[in-house]
Amino acid sequence: MSGDVLLLGSVAPSLHAHAAALAGSLTAHARRPPEADPVDGPPAYDTILAFDLFAPADEAVPLALRALRRSLRRDGRLILALGTKPPGRGASAAGQHGSRDPGGGPGAWACLRRALEAAGFPHQHWWYPFPDHRGARTVLFERGLALGSGLDAAALAGDASGERRAWRRIAEAGGLADHAPSALVLASAVGLPAEERLALQIGHERRPEFNKVATILTRAEGPPEVRRVPRRPGLPRCVAGVTNRFPSEALAPGQPWPEALEAVLSRDGWTESDVATWAERWITAVRAAFPEADPGGRSPDAATLLPGHAFDAIPRNLLVHGGEATFIDLEWTLDAPLDLGHLLVRGLVDTFLTTPIRGCPAPGLDPTFLTLLRACTEPLGDGLSDAGIAERLDREAHFQRVVGGHDPKRNFAWLAATHPLSRSQLLLRATTLADEVAGLRSERAALVDARDSAQAQTDRVIVYAAERDREAERLEAALAAAEARLAGPPPRPPGPAIRLGRAVRGLVPWKRT
Repeated sequence: MSGDVLLLGSVAPSLHAHAAALAGSLTAHARRPPEADPVDGPPAYDTILAFDLFAPADEAVPLALRALRRSLRRDGRLILALGTKPPGRGASAAGQHGSRDPGGGPGAWACLRRALEAAGFPHQHWWYPFPDHRGARTVLFERGLALGSGLDAAALAGDASGERRAWRRIAEAGGLADHAPSALVLASAVGLPAEERLALQIGHERRPEFNKVATILTRAEGPPEVRRVPRRPGLPRCVAGVTNRFPSEALAPGQPWPEALEAVLSRDGWTESDVATWAERWITAVRAAFPEADPGGRSPDAATLLPGHAFDAIPRNLLVHGGEATFIDLEWTLDAPLDLGHLLVRGLVDTFLTTPIRGCPAPGLDPTFLTLLRACTEPLGDGLSDAGIAERLDREAHFQRVVGGHDPKRNFAWLAATHPLSRSQLLLRATTLADEVAGLRSERAALVDARDSAQAQTDRVIVYAAERDREAERLEAALAAAEARLAGPPPRPPGPAIRLGRAVRGLVPWKRT
């Protein structure tokens, strides 16, 4: 990317800075006008990067693409990054203009592909980021989705999104690209260079020395190549006795071994012995890959020493294909001695934490991470005691602090108290909690009614008491007036006129008419 670049949409500051460093000149607009021309004026740009400018099946897409084409020079390139949902709008807003979801769904990317061709972009490269285009951990190129590419696209999509089984079923039905949540599109009116990449994997964020990108490339002969490189090549690869080897290797076929455990834990009635049987296959693969783990034909124990580069031989990096098992991405090497007990604790705890459980365990079984770990390591005898497990957890915590700069806070007490609840158990507990909440709400409603009734009765008592108080005040005032009259001077005797009138009324009979 060089020359005059136009950046449309809201992007992270780091991406803006990267584009500015590559471009001859950069023009940025954070606005997103879905129903008007994004840019005006004559062709002026060599590259246009548009982030979430529209949803793939939006009615404004043809108009916007034609405007973008007019703004590009003849050999210019358009880069689109978008998801299947309308940018900046929820489902309710999306349905305001009719029943059709403007985000698209299955078939939305085919609509966008046709719209690009109609707008003058016949040459296109498509990538599909997982879990989405703003937080991508894996990016699948369309060539990697083709049959015979040698790439297990379903496993890569599932690992990045945390839904291995779901994407496995979608891929088996041939709909992985149609159902992809996001897409990155490079489009041009002229030819584009051939793309040899099948996929990109962006490692989880670590300290800068250990951040990596893995590229899966086609080769003229043989299986594809996995090429891992540091994101910042100039930094040292060794920190505090931990070295990242950034290994490159041929892409190995096979099923990621945690998927086998997920299948076991998806059935109701699973037991700790089922988990131990699954782990036995992994331990067997460790003993086969590292002769040090098989000393003299006798069974190893927790203190058996392993080479430092065996530190990442955990189930997540084990691929099983028929009767063959292959470890991949053995990126870490420790300067300190590594024993089998540390590898077992590290590998099993990592798998327990990342493998979803859909089935209920056998009746009466309430496993914890500790009981599962003990069941898996029982063949080692008594070498992995409680104190030994706690010591290995401390070593693993030190490694995590060196690599990622954080303390996972996973000690022996955590291991003994953590129950790997299945989805069925969680649903059952959720139902129980919902019933408890409904009961509490009913009880609260009854208490509110009782309070309101008591409040009304209290109000009536207060009114009656106020009336009695007013009546008492009136009687007290009347009594005070009567007492005042009794306490006053005696009345004066009547005068002569009054006495004469009374005498006359007594002597002369008369009646009222």
